[in-house]
Amino acid sequence: MRILIGVVAIMFGCAAPWGEPSQVLAAQASGGEVDDPSLWPACPDRPDCARPNGTGVYFEEGGLAAMGPSELMIMRFINTASGVDVLARYHQKDTGYWEFTRGKVEGMFTSTGLAPVVAMGATGTIPTWRVAAPSPPGGFVDLTDTAVVGQRLALGFPVEKNGPRLQYAFWLNNEVIESTHPTGGPSASMYKFLAFYQPMSSTWSPSGPMRGYCVDGHSQPDPVMFQEGIAVDPVVGSVTRPTFATNMVTLSCRKGAIATVFSWGYRYLGLAPDTFYFDAGIHMKRASYCADAEAYTTSGVTISIEDNRAINMQTNSHIEAWWTPAGALCLGTLRRPDIAAAKGFSNSCATKIPPNLPACPPRMPSTQWLRDWVP
Repeated sequence: MRILIGVVAIMFGCAAPWGEPSQVLAAQASGGEVDDPSLWPACPDRPDCARPNGTGVYFEEGGLAAMGPSELMIMRFINTASGVDVLARYHQKDTGYWEFTRGKVEGMFTSTGLAPVVAMGATGTIPTWRVAAPSPPGGFVDLTDTAVVGQRLALGFPVEKNGPRLQYAFWLNNEVIESTHPTGGPSASMYKFLAFYQPMSSTWSPSGPMRGYCVDGHSQPDPVMFQEGIAVDPVVGSVTRPTFATNMVTLSCRKGAIATVFSWGYRYLGLAPDTFYFDAGIHMKRASYCADAEAYTTSGVTISIEDNRAINMQTNSHIEAWWTPAGALCLGTLRRPDIAAAKGFSNSCATKIPPNLPACPPRMPSTQWLRDWVP
C-alpha cells in the first residue's frame, strides 16, 4: 500500500502519475482531450446512436460494464482545472439512443463528508487518486495501489435534459496482479480490481443495492483496469492520444479489447511505430475486419498471434487476417464464419477503397505487420 501525504510533496515536486503541477495545469488549460464525445451532436445526428456499448471494446463480447437501468458505462476520467470529470455512455430508454454524458467525480466519501478529488492518474496500470486533505490548507493525500481499495468515489452524471441526475458510489476491491503473456517479448504487470457501484440519492444516501460493475461473456465477475493516456471509442475501437497523456485515465474490463491487447504485450503509449500493434490489435481481438461497430466473434474463441517484432510468435493452420489500425488488410479463414454469415458480411468494407478485402498472401510487402491464425 502506498500513501503520499501533504504539502511537502507539492513544494518539492514529488512525482505523481500525472506529472508535475505545471504539466497538469498546462494540460487542463488546453482542455487536455483530443476527442470529447460529450461535445458531439446529440442523437439522432450521429451514426452511432443505435449502437450499444457491447462491441467487445470496453468489455467482453456478450458481457457488460454498466451502472443502473440506463447501462451507464464509464469510459475515462479526465483531469480538469476544477477536479475530475467522468466521460460515460448510456442508454436513453425513451428514445432508444445511446448518448454520451460528461459527469463529475464529486468527491470521495469520508466520515466527515465528501473530500474533493483533485486528480486521477495511473502508473502503468496502478491507479492513483489525489484527494484534498482537511488540513493544512492546500494539502492532499495520494492514494496509490491497494490504498484505493475500498475508497468510495461519488460520481454524478447529467443525463435526460429535464430529468434527474444519475448519482452512484463507485469503489474497488480485491486487487490482483497478473502478468502480461506475450509468447515472445518481455512481460509486464497488470493491476486489476473488482469494481462495484451503488445508486445514491440527491443527498448521497444509498438508494439501491450494491452491484458488480463488470461481467464477462459468461456472466461472471470481471475485474477492471486503468490505462492512462488513451481515448478509445466505445463503438468502433479507434484509439486517440492527447498531447498530455497524464490528463486522462481509461477504465475498462479485463476481458475487453483495451486490456486484453495490452495483456498480449502490446504497448498503448509511445510513438506510432510502437502503438501500431495495440491499435491494430483492438480490431483483431474483436474480429472487426472493417474497424467499425461490427465484431465477428464471441467470448471464448482463441486465436494465434504473430508479429514482425516477435512479441508474439504463434502460428496455426490458417491465417485469418493481416491487421492495421484501420482494420484488416486482407482475409483468409474467418474464426467465426457463422457469425459473419448471420450478419451479412461478404468480405467487403464500405469504408475501404477498394471495398473488397483480398485474400491474404503468405507474406505482406511491409516491414511492420500483425496477423492472427485460426485452427
